Amino acid sequence: AGEGIQNVQHAIVASLDRARHERLQAALQQGSRERAAFLTMDHFSRAFLRCPPRAPYYLSPVEFREAICRYMCAPSPACAPLTGVALHASSRGGIIDRHGDVMLN
Repeated sequence: AGEGIQNVQHAIVASLDRARHERLQAALQQGSRERAAFLTMDHFSRAFLRCPPRAPYYLSPVEFREAICRYMCAPSPACAPLTGVALHASSRGGIIDRHGDVMLN
């Protein structure tokens, strides 16, 4: 009995995870920042969370806060005072938004 079938608990958990993933993906609005973050999240995008707190990998508190905000799709604290200001240094130009996207692209 059970020959050729993987561990039943593993199969159930994997099935539940796939279903949750599909429901979440369907709930996120097409083209939204949240959907893009969800679809691109992997072990590379959260590598900063495991950075050892020593040189050369040290993130200052300000840098860490920016990294967390970017990871969580939250507005950038550094861009808050600059929101609405025209950026002329970017190849595209544009107005600085609260997430700082025009500065990254």
